[in-house]
Amino acid sequence: MWQDTLRQRQPHLDGMKGLRRLTLNINPALGDQGVAAITEALTEDLWIKVFPLALDLQHCGVGTEGGASVQALLHANQTLEVVDLRNNPFLPDTVVGQLASLLQGRCSEVSSQVRAWKTEWHWRI
Repeated sequence: MWQDTLRQRQPHLDGMKGLRRLTLNINPALGDQGVAAITEALTEDLWIKVFPLALDLQHCGVGTEGGASVQALLHANQTLEVVDLRNNPFLPDTVVGQLASLLQGRCSEVSSQVRAWKTEWHWRI
């Protein structure tokens, strides 16, 4: 049953594709609890730790606790390069600023996008 998974095997990283972008936009019921569950799963995922990743959470009901979950993910995972948090009015600007600071300097050769977004304005890192 598990022969096509990474369980009990060493991964061959050069041949692995992996997840590059996770887009969950326009899910306002996701909220802080949903974001916490997703970030916890991404923290533990080998595929995510190997390849650059973008996480899109526009209009997902993210607040202070969800921002803290994303912050914990950024501490645990250095490959996360883009976090899109536009249209989350319950997410304080101070939390967005902390996330932007954590994302600063993370940029692969192919990614030169804006790194952290909030509401109508953009933060460039």
